[in-house]
Amino acid sequence: MELNTTKLLLVIPFFSAGGHAFSSITSGAAYINAALRNHGFNVECFCMSGETDNPIELLKAEIIESKTDVVLCGGLTFQYKALKSIFDAAKEANRDILTIGGGGGFTSEPILFSDMCGVDYAVIGEGEITICELIDAIICGSEVAKVNGVVYKTESGYIQTAVREPIADLDSILFPSYEGLPVEKEMSYATPLSGFNTFYADEPRLIQIMYSRSCPFKCSFCFHPTGDSYRTRSMDNFFKELDMYVGKYDINGIVLVDECFRMDDSVFEFCRRMKPYNLKWVVSLVAKTVTYEKLLALKDAGCCSVSYGIESMSEAVLKDMRKPADVKTIERALELTMKAGISIQGNLIFGAEAESAETVKETLGWWLKNRNYQLALNIVTPYPGSAYYDNCVKRGVIKDKREYIELGCPWVNMSKLSDLEFERLITLISLPSDAKLAWDFACHSEVIETIPDYKGDANCVSMKLKCFHCGEIHTYGNLPKPAVSGAFYMPCRSCGRLSTYGDYPNFSYALLCQWAKNEINGVKLSSWISENGFKNIVIYGLGELAVVLYKYLENTGVSICVTDKNPNAATNAYTFMRNAKFVSVQNLASVNADLALIAPSYGKQQIQSFLRENGFKGRSETLFDVVFGIVDCNPAARALVGVGQ
Repeated sequence: MELNTTKLLLVIPFFSAGGHAFSSITSGAAYINAALRNHGFNVECFCMSGETDNPIELLKAEIIESKTDVVLCGGLTFQYKALKSIFDAAKEANRDILTIGGGGGFTSEPILFSDMCGVDYAVIGEGEITICELIDAIICGSEVAKVNGVVYKTESGYIQTAVREPIADLDSILFPSYEGLPVEKEMSYATPLSGFNTFYADEPRLIQIMYSRSCPFKCSFCFHPTGDSYRTRSMDNFFKELDMYVGKYDINGIVLVDECFRMDDSVFEFCRRMKPYNLKWVVSLVAKTVTYEKLLALKDAGCCSVSYGIESMSEAVLKDMRKPADVKTIERALELTMKAGISIQGNLIFGAEAESAETVKETLGWWLKNRNYQLALNIVTPYPGSAYYDNCVKRGVIKDKREYIELGCPWVNMSKLSDLEFERLITLISLPSDAKLAWDFACHSEVIETIPDYKGDANCVSMKLKCFHCGEIHTYGNLPKPAVSGAFYMPCRSCGRLSTYGDYPNFSYALLCQWAKNEINGVKLSSWISENGFKNIVIYGLGELAVVLYKYLENTGVSICVTDKNPNAATNAYTFMRNAKFVSVQNLASVNADLALIAPSYGKQQIQSFLRENGFKGRSETLFDVVFGIVDCNPAARALVGVGQ
């Protein structure tokens, strides 16, 4: 092979969804593209997309037609199956082709992941310098063993060379190149519903710009593919790249790629320079570094969303995770960010090694009282390369590393919770929640008007939406019809907070399944009622859940009546509740009930307000909240959610 005649194919891997493949062009791939082209290599790009049911066959055809010599592809551990299929397809198209892997998957488990993917070579860590040296060595026939930061295949197995030091001067790296990559097409696909970062415009044109690499912290669940040394580029270098994108791609927003954006006094200069661009941008911050003054500067310069690595509201878990913050610091950052009018992104992740019944109660209890921050809930995953992963392997929680990666790095119980407690926690957190809010969808708001055919496109509409929180009404265009045919969420362009719209999701099946599991395991709804001393219960609702609830309570010795805002909503309920005492909402005060059990799993706030307005003075809870144990923190409720008897 020769430098100018060797044909390289840079493949952007895909994510599988609904039988289709969808790619995402990252700045990491664009950096490699730039390095290869600048070095003089003959590079073509192939980007997986959802425009075909079989992108692998298209890839094979491209390899054969272009007579590709080397296929390059990288990705994270959870993309293993996609990466494996790409490298297998390359060998099927040409058994003599060379395959080179890279990215977080290979860097976290260099030998194992290379063997699993069957590549000839792999780049470990930052790739801009390594990839060029590696291909030079291959073409020239020199010793690959002398190239730092690679894994290579031999007859006796894979060998890893010496570690390559991180690139100290990020300004020395060439700007990313999107030549040959369909970045313009990808931008054109974006809508306000494409994610948290795109709500600011009907036609968002968003691009990633790297401001730093790695992270100064060593959180137990985290792994840094670009090395352990945190480095930032100069402000001048950053804005030079930004100028290029503004001129070339007419962008209107950026994702600032920096795990810990610097919030010292230099932030004021950064914001001063950013403001004239009139762009919307998102950034990740460390809670302990923020001040209200600096957040206002970000807001004034166009920052519309801030991400925080929150993870837990238990001091014990935060310490176990090695997080650089305590609960008070996190609360302060969230409060100041909301006060500044910036949207918040963040997760509370359960299942850390130190997680116990008590710590789950602490974090879940805090979340229930602070839903205004709209933090998402998830389970921590011990990804390869992290301290949690290493510990899980040592403890035997992960018994087979290869199998674990092949399965896509599933959740495992590495916590102090029992397997039953952990399973119930997963069930609760994994419920469908397109709104990314709360399980009861309390922030459900109003679609004022639907306007068909956005700019003549019959597949898209515009909608006037009223924010649940601030009451402002905005018109959002370019909304795909399938995406707004059911429940969907949208951040407000005024206050940045999410509201849900459209049809209410139906959680009845999930609720009934968990209810049955609770009863089988001796965690009974009737026990919760008796332990709380409820004697007179009113069931709100006339649907299927209300019928099941009535039949369950009918022989428990409590006094029951049934009500609904619209008593004619479900006349079939009367067939199964013939002995029930039906009371109009307006007459609820006369029955003196001490508990209202709300059968619908949605609209909790609205229903509770409606009951209070009509004179109901007792306690009100949704059946959903009781079954999943999120109503309060007493022992019975904890038992229901599976966090201790």
